[in-house]
This record gives sequence, structure tokens and C-alpha cells, in this order.
Amino acid sequence: MESQSARPEGRLRSFFGRDSFDPLLTIGQMITMQCLFYLSLALTLEVLVGSERLTVRSFFDSSLITTSTTEGWRFISAFACAAVLDACFLCVVVGRAKKCLDFAATTYLVHFASCCAVAGVPKGAGWWVTTGVALSVTAIIGEYLCVSRELRDIPVAGGR
Repeated sequence: MESQSARPEGRLRSFFGRDSFDPLLTIGQMITMQCLFYLSLALTLEVLVGSERLTVRSFFDSSLITTSTTEGWRFISAFACAAVLDACFLCVVVGRAKKCLDFAATTYLVHFASCCAVAGVPKGAGWWVTTGVALSVTAIIGEYLCVSRELRDIPVAGGR
């Protein structure tokens, strides 16, 4: 019987490494991503909206995200900027392109649950579109950054 390491696909799999299931690592990464999500959102809201109008409810109230007011556009811009920052955090915290969509979706799902708990189910289309676009931006840019990092040349000492 031929061993798995003798087959080419077995060697490739062991060369690139297999992800082993580590629930504590995954939970730690989820908590870290959620904290970084709210930190990036707080920083962008601070810059674009200002601290005098910023409350905890500002993170979760869907009625603030609207296209009919200047302040609503500031909130939308803050979510967009936070999504780009979160993509960078995904690359650092998760580091694997195939996990980016999972972690981005989990982050925004927890945010949705938090919004429901604090201010009720979001009813405005602006919130849904903003959140959907932010999730997409986070996942796509995060995957791009991870893939570009994974495809970097590995330096070999003594090589030409």
C-alpha cells in the first residue's frame, strides 16, 4: 500500500500545510476582529462625525445611516473607511485568504445582532446597503491582501 506522503497530492498538502481545527484560536481571532471592527469604526466616526455627537448608540442606530442628511453621509463614509481598515486587520489577524469571507461575515453578523439588541431590527435601506457594501469591501480587499502576501517569494539564504 502506497503511503500518502509518496503520492504527489499528499506531498503538496503537507508542503503547504493543512489547517488544523483550533477552536480557541478561531474564537480568539473572532473576538479580536470584533474589537478591531468597533475600534476602527470609533476612529472613523470620531474623525468624520466628531466626538460631541458620538455615543454608543451611534454604532448601532440604523436611523443615523441615511442619504438624506449630511450627517448620514458622514456615517456612511465612516463605515466605508472602517471596512477598508478591517480588511487590513483581516490580513494581519487571520492571514489566510480562504478565511476572509468567513471572518468578515461573522463580524458583520455580530454587528447586526448588536444593532437588533440595542435599537431594534434595522428598517432603513441605507443601513442594509451600507452594511452589505462594507462586508463586501472588507472580504474582497482582505482576500486580495492575504493572497498577495501568500504569493510573495520566499527568500532562500545563499540563493541567487
